[in-house]
Amino acid sequence: MNLIKVSSSILRNHSVENYHIFHLDKLEFREIEITNSTFSSIGSRGFIGWATNLTMPFTPKVTIDRISLNGFGSRNRNDNLLDANNNLIEFTMTNSIVTNMPYEDQTVGGRLVRANSDSQIILSNMNMFNLTTGGAEPVDATLQTYVQTSNILNIDLGWNSRTTDLTLPADSPLRSASTTSGPIGDPRWAF
Repeated sequence: MNLIKVSSSILRNHSVENYHIFHLDKLEFREIEITNSTFSSIGSRGFIGWATNLTMPFTPKVTIDRISLNGFGSRNRNDNLLDANNNLIEFTMTNSIVTNMPYEDQTVGGRLVRANSDSQIILSNMNMFNLTTGGAEPVDATLQTYVQTSNILNIDLGWNSRTTDLTLPADSPLRSASTTSGPIGDPRWAF
């Protein structure tokens, strides 16, 4: 596939524990764009799964901008934000909110990302809150050293994995945290 594009979408209250929200195993693709969208209360393994190692003549590109991802991750899985196994990938996620992992009453592993360490993985201008392993004694999830980060906030918005109104509070610094000094997350929840 040349281009998969998802924009201005809402996916909510969807439980597919055996799959990722974007389950791309065995798929050869050039580019994926996910923008201005909300994914909330999703009982999936994780966000993007491309876990079958493939030999490809090009490096696929995933661009994610201005999404709200709330309440995801299940089945004791690692790599809940991106699982690219040992595939080389260009992955950029900006101006987004990623919070409340794992999904309620679930547990996950402690890694957020897996990919070939020569991959270009960039996370910037984001709020990443309450990303843990779950269970009785949750541990914060971590990013591998090859993941480049900048302007990552950790602000508790008071949401849980079932929150339906993801509007940013009036005094929230997230209203000016984007690369353009505007709000981060799905724009529909900005004000």
